[in-house]
Amino acid sequence: MIEKDDCQKLLDYLRVPAKESKDMIESDTTFSSLVQHLREAGKVSFDDITHLMTACSEKGLSKLVAVLTVFQQAQDSKFTKKVLKDQLKALEDKRQELSYKLSESEDEKQQLTGRLKASEEERQQFKDTLKATEEERQQLTGRLKTTEEERQQFKDTLKQQRKKDNS
Repeated sequence: MIEKDDCQKLLDYLRVPAKESKDMIESDTTFSSLVQHLREAGKVSFDDITHLMTACSEKGLSKLVAVLTVFQQAQDSKFTKKVLKDQLKALEDKRQELSYKLSESEDEKQQLTGRLKASEEERQQFKDTLKATEEERQQLTGRLKTTEEERQQFKDTLKQQRKKDNS
């Protein structure tokens, strides 16, 4: 589509002196209707430009055909440039999104690493507590054994004392 600003430039080019205009426009209804369409709509499709070029070519207006060809190529170039800009913007948006996700992932990784380290420290504390508890259990088992032995000795001594007393 040729937009309004560019269409006005084309219309300005199509303005010809009155005598030439009369000969050109009145004798060719396709050309006349397309120029009128340009004036009214303010824009024209690529198909309309093609028809306009054909009408100009049939009338032997090679300069106008050349101008229309260049004009159409310029429009194609603008369209391609716009498409490429849109694609570049979409790629940049995607890059930003991926960069944000990467940043989030790195933050999450740091959090998980911190939690893992804290869990590892907690595990080590439990291990140390378990070791201390085991050592304490062994000490208590040793004291219990000693106490049992002392009790047995007291029992034996008491039995001997009773035998003596009974004898």
